[in-house]
Amino acid sequence: MVVQHQQRQQYQDPIDLVRVSVLDTPDMVHMGFHLTEHIASDLFAVVPVTNYVVITDTHLAELHLPTLVESLQAQLPESSRLLVHVLPPGEQTKTREAKAGIEDFLLDNACTRDTCLIALGGGVVGDLVGFVAATFMRGIPIIQVPTTLLAMVDSSIGGKTAVDTPHGKNLIGSFWQPKRIYMDLALLHTLPDRELANGMAEVIKTAAIWSQSDFENLEHASADIKAAIAAIGQQPITAKDDEGLRLRDLLMHTILAAVRVKAEVVSNDERESGLRGLLNYGHTVGHAFEMLLTPGWLHGECVAVGMLVEAEIACALGHCHPSVVDRLQACLKKHGLPTQLTEPLLLEDVMRIMKVDKKNKGTHKRMVILTNIGTTLEQRATLVSDTAIQDVLRQYMTFHPSSYPGARAIPQQQHKGAAESSLTTMKSGPCIILCGEPMEWIRRTFVPAFIASSGGDYSVHQQNMPIGTSNQLLVLDDIRNVDNALLQTRKDNNATMVVVRFTYEGGSTTLDPSMAWYEYVLVKGDNGDGDASLLRGALDFLQGLAEMRPRHRASSLSPCSTPSYFVTPTITDYASVSSHQVNHWLQQADAVEMRADLLDGPETLTHLGKQLALLRQRTQKPIIFTIRTQPQGGKFDASNTALYAEWITWAHRWGCEYVDIEFTTLPAPQLERILLLNRTCQTVQCILSFHDLDHSYPWSGPRMIDLYERACALSNTYLQHDPAIIKLVGVAHSTWDNLELDMFRRRIDPTMNKKLILINMGQQGRISRVKNTFLTPATHPALPHAAAPGQLSIIDVQDLRSRLGLFA
Repeated sequence: MVVQHQQRQQYQDPIDLVRVSVLDTPDMVHMGFHLTEHIASDLFAVVPVTNYVVITDTHLAELHLPTLVESLQAQLPESSRLLVHVLPPGEQTKTREAKAGIEDFLLDNACTRDTCLIALGGGVVGDLVGFVAATFMRGIPIIQVPTTLLAMVDSSIGGKTAVDTPHGKNLIGSFWQPKRIYMDLALLHTLPDRELANGMAEVIKTAAIWSQSDFENLEHASADIKAAIAAIGQQPITAKDDEGLRLRDLLMHTILAAVRVKAEVVSNDERESGLRGLLNYGHTVGHAFEMLLTPGWLHGECVAVGMLVEAEIACALGHCHPSVVDRLQACLKKHGLPTQLTEPLLLEDVMRIMKVDKKNKGTHKRMVILTNIGTTLEQRATLVSDTAIQDVLRQYMTFHPSSYPGARAIPQQQHKGAAESSLTTMKSGPCIILCGEPMEWIRRTFVPAFIASSGGDYSVHQQNMPIGTSNQLLVLDDIRNVDNALLQTRKDNNATMVVVRFTYEGGSTTLDPSMAWYEYVLVKGDNGDGDASLLRGALDFLQGLAEMRPRHRASSLSPCSTPSYFVTPTITDYASVSSHQVNHWLQQADAVEMRADLLDGPETLTHLGKQLALLRQRTQKPIIFTIRTQPQGGKFDASNTALYAEWITWAHRWGCEYVDIEFTTLPAPQLERILLLNRTCQTVQCILSFHDLDHSYPWSGPRMIDLYERACALSNTYLQHDPAIIKLVGVAHSTWDNLELDMFRRRIDPTMNKKLILINMGQQGRISRVKNTFLTPATHPALPHAAAPGQLSIIDVQDLRSRLGLFA
């Protein structure tokens, strides 16, 4: 490895360009400040091709893309062309579908092997674009321009490229070395503090495994590093600005130290056969945390806690002194990184994800074992048994499940400003009455697990307690006693009551229709963990009812927030698909639509309830229960209004987060009964829908506006507690139909703050799906077919939005 410094006087501001060699590529890394002009001149000399393609995301397109493109265009050779492709931001973009989208873009623009990709962004963009470069035309040049500290010190160096899958992070990828890595430290001033801390986790990790002196510098320089990054965005540093030069040199030295180590390790072990495994310190556990906590937690935050856990494991195995853990913890805190989990996690979930780690060997996990700051037990990751890892995780994780398998831990406190979602925050929860067929299971397994997970706020009803006391759990052996309990409660204290009946047979419960009662269908897990999966789902369901809120309905699902989507699996039997398949289809989705009319099998409540229970086992997404009738594009017989109303009623009783109601299908008395029922089931939100298949209700005519006003009247009359979402769907035969829809939307929702789903079906109507931003219906490429004509995948919608500049 060679590091060369060019003289400061040759560069304005001054730059202090540093070059670092990696593997057999001299000067692969170029590090400095304000490198835009240098990137253009060096790139065209090093990689002379016909096509240069800059790929970035929508966030960075606003910050850094214009300056880079202007510089590249100014020096672009006459025989070459410059293309730009913009992706949606975030880890959810790092998928096989997004990779295919980039490849289609390249092919659509007649790009051949005479093409160079320029990845402008953080680790997501770098990993994804690098993987495209590795496989497109069997390999084309890639240039990395990392814009985050994390990408500069970690992902941009070493040639690792990959995409994520529902099974884990970075499981499909390749090694493909970039031709150049341009690290412009001036870009760091646009990063928020949390993103800077995210990158510092990797800097601290590198020092912890490699250099005690570098670690000591990090222990004492946290304030100066922050000041140095803040100074970049201020006035230019002059040769007379001694303090500014000191801070800038400190920043350069700090980042360069980590880059040098990464370059040296990669140069000696490109394919991670030994030495390079040291760079995974904190990642064995950290990646498992990340899979469970994303997007709420960043990569570096998960690795920070992972480092501490793995250091504790080293201590437990007798290889490391506890003082090392103390120093590591103090250093992480100084740089704004978490040192403990503040979210509920199950040990079994963490171990399950670690099981899929590509570095494993049998039942042992490969983990970097520290012996001191700057030294490790081996010059590679060490095999550690599951037992040793579990013993530390049990002590280290802040939140523990109860002793009952599958019990879900509840956090003692939430992040400031986060939604209050745990039972420990519920000081006046309803009285919950439990009854059902598997009474022994309810009493011996479920009740203790629920009480443990409630943090002590719920208690089991005793003989001397008044019935109906808040935060009370009442278990009744005989369902016939429920009515007596309800009557006594109404008479004594008028407390809020929730009745839940557990059963193995859906639709077998009959109770007072005016009460808030639910039926939970129990289906044994088919994934090998038996009662554990059954208990998990039941606990999650009851916790939502205890909080008297939709269990998964995110508060962010509003017209004024980021775009939201739901995916409709066109599945006839949920027993035929796995959890991995379902969650793969639901990547980036905010909800899943269960189309009851598409299901095979008998039209019985038992079968329907079992299908819903199977879907709940396979995903934690909110469920939209839908019966689409034949006149509105589905398979259900619209004349069978009695069965339609019965199924919709049971969707409420089964606690579906959303229930789609075709408000033109049911006679007025049946519709009124269902809307009154929705008042009782406060955890269920109505979607009042109408689908016009034959263009009888044009957007510009009076009939569609009349339908909208009718839906509004129903919502205002019956659903004041939680106004309905209104979904109106037309069909587009021409571009004009989409323009009419736009005018209709502006007419009824000029401020864009109503919960509306307004789209056109058909190939011509695809643009309307792109413009709809609230709960847009979507499909997935891996599904057998789309649920409606013209339906797009979420990736396709996001890509079209980016191309059209629709970022809101």
